[in-house]
Amino acid sequence: MKKSMFLVAVAATALASCSNDDVMQTKPAEQIDYTIVTDNDSRAATVFCQNNMIPGFRLYGAYKGADGQFSTFIEEDLITVSPDGTCAQSETRYWPETGSLDFYGLVNLNGDGFNLESADNATSSIVWGEYTPFVKNFTPNADVTKQTDLLYAVATDQTKAGGKVEMNFRHALSQIEFRAKNDNPQLHVVIEAVRVGQTFAKGDYTLPKLSTVDQLVDHPADKDDDYAASKEDATRGTWDIPTGYKADYTVNFNEVAVAYGQTKDLTISNDGAETGNNSLLLIPAFEAQGKETKAWNPANDNGKYNGTYLAVKCTIYNVAGAEFDAATDVAVLHKGWAVIPASFKWKQGKKYIYTINFTKGGNGGYEENEDGSTTDTPVLTGIEFTVTVDDFVYGDNYSNSMDTKTEESIAVNNATVAAAFAEGGALVLNEDIELTDAALKVPAGKKVSLNLNGHNIVANAAALDAIIVEAGGELVIDGEGTVKAIDGGNGFTIYCQGKLTINGGTYESGVDENGAPNAVIYARNNGQIFVNGGKYPNAANSIYVLNVRDEDHKAGTAKIEARGGIYTGFNPAETSSENPVANFVAAGYKSVQIATNTWQVVPDRD
Repeated sequence: MKKSMFLVAVAATALASCSNDDVMQTKPAEQIDYTIVTDNDSRAATVFCQNNMIPGFRLYGAYKGADGQFSTFIEEDLITVSPDGTCAQSETRYWPETGSLDFYGLVNLNGDGFNLESADNATSSIVWGEYTPFVKNFTPNADVTKQTDLLYAVATDQTKAGGKVEMNFRHALSQIEFRAKNDNPQLHVVIEAVRVGQTFAKGDYTLPKLSTVDQLVDHPADKDDDYAASKEDATRGTWDIPTGYKADYTVNFNEVAVAYGQTKDLTISNDGAETGNNSLLLIPAFEAQGKETKAWNPANDNGKYNGTYLAVKCTIYNVAGAEFDAATDVAVLHKGWAVIPASFKWKQGKKYIYTINFTKGGNGGYEENEDGSTTDTPVLTGIEFTVTVDDFVYGDNYSNSMDTKTEESIAVNNATVAAAFAEGGALVLNEDIELTDAALKVPAGKKVSLNLNGHNIVANAAALDAIIVEAGGELVIDGEGTVKAIDGGNGFTIYCQGKLTINGGTYESGVDENGAPNAVIYARNNGQIFVNGGKYPNAANSIYVLNVRDEDHKAGTAKIEARGGIYTGFNPAETSSENPVANFVAAGYKSVQIATNTWQVVPDRD
C-alpha cells in the first residue's frame, strides 16, 4: 500500500493580515458547512473519485469586501470527510454579514488514512499568491509505491444565501499506466519492470481563480487538443516547472508472463493484486511549456539520456513449437531494458495508458547497458509506439501502443496494397487508398497487421466493401486513419468471416440507395471481432455500427467483443442491431456515457 505524503502549510503573506476574527460574522446558527464531490476516474489505490472519497482536505479562505479588497479569512483549517461526502471541521467558521468568501481545498494523501498533523517529510508547502494559494515545490516521490494524488477545489463568491459550500475536487497530476500484449506466436515474453525516463521532477501549482463546482464527468471526448479556451481549462490550475529538475520513475513488480494472444495489466489490475498500486502520478509534461517534451536522441546522447523516453525490462524467448515450452524454449532473443524515445504531451487530469505490443513489423527501440548508460543497439528490430490520451473522467481513446517488432514493415500504396493484403504480413500505408473495383481482402491462411499511419482507406464505389476478412484470415489494425464505405450502396466498412482486431483508427459507413444506414463492422459465419479501440462517429446514425448476422449471433458461431472505442449514436452495451438487444461489451469492461449521445468502453474497475 502506498504511503501518505502530506502538504505542509506556511503562513499567508501576500494577502492582508486581517484574520477571520476581524471580519464581522453572523450569529452562530449560520455557520459555514461544506459538501464534497470528486471527479470520477479509473479507481486506482490512491486516486480518488466519487466511489473512493477523500478522507479529508486542507481548507483555505479569502474574504472579499464590498470594495473588492481581499484579506485572509482562513489560513488553514483541516476538514475530515465521511464516505457520503459530509464534512467535520477542525474550526467552526461563520458567514460574514457582508461581502463574499472564496474557498480553496487541497489534498495530497492516500487511502491509508488522514493525519491531521502536517508530515515532517513532506516535500511541498502551501503559500498564498496574489489572490489564490499555490503548492510550492511539489515533487513526486521517487518511489512510485509512495506517490500520492494531488487534488484541488475552488468555490468562489460564496455567501450565506448559497447554503452549503460545494467543494468539487479535480486532479492536478497526470496518471501513467502500462499494459502488455503478445501478438506474435513465435514469442514468449516475461516483464518485470517499466520506466518513465527524464520527465519533470518538481513544480509549483497555482490554483485557478474560477470555481471548480461544475464536474467534468461529461467532458466531450473529441476536444483534447483544441479545448484550451474552454471552461474546463479555464478552471484548471497552472503548473510552473523550473528547469533542471528531471527524474526517472521505475515501477517494479512480480514477473508477468505474456503468452501469445494474451493481454496483461502491468501497473493496473482488475483483481486487486499488487500491480493495482503501481500506477504513476506525475507532473504534467506539457502544461508549463505549452509543447511536448524533447524525446531522447540515441544518435547524439554521448552515452547519457538527453530527452524523455519509455522503457520496459523484459526477457523475450523464441517459441519453436505451437506454444511456449519452458523446458525446451531457452533461446533468449533479448534480456534487459528496451528503451523507446518518446515525447510526452501529458496534461493534468488525464490518464495515459501505454500498451507494450510484442508483434511484427516496424522499427525503433534500443538496448540499455547494465550500468544504465545508453546504446544505439536495436532490440530485435525495434520498438515503436503511438500515444493517445484519456481523462481521469474517461475522455478520448487511451489505447497507447509500444510495439516490439520482429520483422520490417512493408510500405504500401494504391498500386501495391491489394497484392500485399493477399500475401499477408506487416503493412504500413504511405498514402490514402481509394478503392473503386474491389475490396481489400485477407484470404484464408493469411494474417495482415495493418498500420494506417495517418492515411485513409475509402471504398469509393457503390455497394463496395472497404475490407473483407475471409474465413481463416486474420487482420489487426493499428494507428490513426479512417476506413469508410461511401453512400449509395450496401457496402460494409469491414466484413469479417475470419478474425479481426481493431486497436485504433476511425470507422465510418454511409447509407444505402434507400437512405437506410449500412453496417460498419460486420461479423458473419465464424467471424470473431475484437474491438480494443478506435472511433465510430456514425454520421448515418446507424444501429449497425457493430453487427453480427442474426442466425450466427443466435448460434454463437460469430461474435464481437468490445474492450475499447468511442461510439456516437450507438451504445455497444445495448445494441438493437440484434434481436433481442445485445451487449457487445467484453467481460471486465463497461460502456460509459462520456458526452451527449456518445459512449466509451473502458475497464470496469469498481
